[in-house]
Amino acid sequence: PRLFAAGAVSALVLPLLLLVRQWLGWTYVHRRLMRERITYEESGWYDGQEWEKPLEWREKDLLIAQHQVRPVLGRLLRAISVLAALLLWGASLCQAL
Repeated sequence: PRLFAAGAVSALVLPLLLLVRQWLGWTYVHRRLMRERITYEESGWYDGQEWEKPLEWREKDLLIAQHQVRPVLGRLLRAISVLAALLLWGASLCQAL
């Protein structure tokens, strides 16, 4: 039973890491959409530019961030929480056995 529990717990690690990677990517997109300024890098950090978004773009980006990206972030966070809870529960079960 202990080997089975350890296998089940270790099977949760890869999906958890993949979900965290997805969450980080969507967080980056959300952060870029919520910003008032656009950062543009031509070839590196030293020669980039930054300019103010036009009002139309800003309104459109806010709507996209609120109604399309934020729900995805919420679902990813719930899935990460469930997997982390299962991982901790399984690890404590392995210790108890």
